Amino acid sequence: QHGTVFACCNNIAGDLSKGPLKIWERKGDGQEVRVRDHPAAYLLNVEASDGVPAKIMRFALGYAWALRGNSFAYGPRDGGGELEMIELIDQTACTPLRAGRSRFYDFTDGAGVQRRAASRSMVHLRYLALDGWAGRSPLQVAAESVGLAFAGQESAARSVSGAHAKAFMKLGDHYEDDEARSRNARRLKEHLTNPQSDGIPVLGPDDDIKSLDLTAADQELLASRKFDREQLAAISRMPPSKLQM
Repeated sequence: QHGTVFACCNNIAGDLSKGPLKIWERKGDGQEVRVRDHPAAYLLNVEASDGVPAKIMRFALGYAWALRGNSFAYGPRDGGGELEMIELIDQTACTPLRAGRSRFYDFTDGAGVQRRAASRSMVHLRYLALDGWAGRSPLQVAAESVGLAFAGQESAARSVSGAHAKAFMKLGDHYEDDEARSRNARRLKEHLTNPQSDGIPVLGPDDDIKSLDLTAADQELLASRKFDREQLAAISRMPPSKLQM
């Protein structure tokens, strides 16, 4: 819903998927040696699964991780314990399950098969996981700030587009006929939309008007705390220069 949120997630995922990933093995003496013929090196840099380039897989995982705090992929292993593929799955339809200290994941794989896989067969990227497992989105952590930012953007968009709805009216049942009811509705609408009105409409005993937009207090709070692109960029630790700000 917010262009800056998309830009931050897009930049983070793009940067994470650009460079090659190398596999290293630590020997018993502590020396680290690069492993060039490991199956994971091909899956991470060339083709993650049948027809899916590795960069697309890494970008999708990075984007979901930056936006939602969790991203998932299926990584089955052969009889020797080596990875066969890293398959993207529906990020919104993967359910982590818990059995004691063990974790399992319910999802549908690329072949349309419903699976329940152990954590050893899954790739699970998680952000701000206080228990080590359940990731949290940066937007979720800063929900109050982001919610106000979205509200301010939507309010401004309605004003600019001309589809600005100030309020809705609830009319009572005390009118003599439908004509009187319609006449009063038009009167109240003209009063609300007329910039020269005094802002104090006269209502019947059962009539009511509810505001659909930000109150003056909300708008003042937005102005004073500046929930804008800079704030959203700071939540994702994104340099303003990368957002052309």
